[in-house]
Formats: sequence, structure tokens, C-alpha cells
Amino acid sequence: MTDMEKKVMVRLCAKILTETELYDTDMEMRNLIDWICVSEQIKTNNIQSVI
Repeated sequence: MTDMEKKVMVRLCAKILTETELYDTDMEMRNLIDWICVSEQIKTNNIQSVI
């Protein structure tokens, strides 16, 4: 997945979180959103630790 695709995924997750109740009502959706956000945060932290 390219960086642009990952950014789009994170933005979609943010939109889902703010505009729906899916995060609270659908455990599979919650797990997917958590995984996407955490994996992006890990990547960011790894890049910052290299710099």
C-alpha cells in the first residue's frame, strides 16, 4: 500500500469515527479502525526515531 493510500484509510477511519456509531456498535469495525490507526502511528514513531 502506498503512503497516499494509507493516508486515505486514516482519513476514512476518522470520518467513520466522527459521523457514525459503527465504532461503538460493530466490534469488527472497531478492530479494523484500531489496527489502521495503530499501524500508522507505529510507522510515524519509527520514522521519528531514525531522524
